Amino acid sequence: IVRASGIMNAPFKDNCDIHMLVDDPNIVYRLKPNATGFCTGINIKINSYGFRDYEYKINKNKGTFRIAMIGDSMTFGKGVELEDTFTKQLEGMLNKGGNKKYEVLNFGVYGYNTLQERATLEKYALNFSPDLIIVIYILNDPAEIMDIHSEIPYIPIISELRPLLNNLYFYRYAARNYANIKKKLQGGSSYEEKILDFYEDGTIGWERTEGNLQGIQNITQKEGISALLVIFPTLYKLNDYPFTAIHEKVKINAQKQGFYVLDLLQYFEGLDERELWVDAFEDRHANKKANLIAAKAIYDDLMKKGLV
Repeated sequence: IVRASGIMNAPFKDNCDIHMLVDDPNIVYRLKPNATGFCTGINIKINSYGFRDYEYKINKNKGTFRIAMIGDSMTFGKGVELEDTFTKQLEGMLNKGGNKKYEVLNFGVYGYNTLQERATLEKYALNFSPDLIIVIYILNDPAEIMDIHSEIPYIPIISELRPLLNNLYFYRYAARNYANIKKKLQGGSSYEEKILDFYEDGTIGWERTEGNLQGIQNITQKEGISALLVIFPTLYKLNDYPFTAIHEKVKINAQKQGFYVLDLLQYFEGLDERELWVDAFEDRHANKKANLIAAKAIYDDLMKKGLV
């Protein structure tokens, strides 16, 4: 009942072995081709090319306009069905009426930062001859490349069982709460402080992010493809949002680099964030409703800018 209501994902066992390590320091890991898994309460299927989407042909059909969507878990659609991701909802909106066929390919991978997104564009996405690149920018993108085996904090007394326990929803929930309590007791940085620290002038993370975004723009210019940077707000304190200045900083930087830019904050600001989460008790990833808001905003912006 709780799962069906959309309030939270059912606390059942996950079997989410859908990633693989790769011998590329700019990517480190990717989605495993043809993998299937049960991840955050959702059945996941990875196509033969190693991304979460339908089985598209590399060579697009004549008259097809193809968009490559690059990003992290928000783009991947953590906790939502494939058809409910903003990628697929956007594809559906574009294909309503008209003679042109649109394909919106989802190259999102959980935990990716801008370096990995740049490498994904160059190594994989360009093989599909996209006519437009959309980069979904998340405020934690300046972070280091994550270790996919250490996403979940561990409880020391049972750490030896961690590889097995990481697949249990109850354990993940308990572990995150344990980590949050431990952080508070030790005086660790708050979530807000961590995000704000990423964007201090001169920090390695922000300088690296600027460089990777410029790299993405250079690639698209070389290929003669337009690029849209979409800034996706953190679904956190939307009634008193603490990161507005960061959005403006990212927007100004991206525009200087030659990106078209869409800031989604205006579409989410003032809403109740818990109604937009995959899990109202734990997971702040965008649910079906939030994905629809994003898809509609991106659609309207593409039309307004004449990018499709």
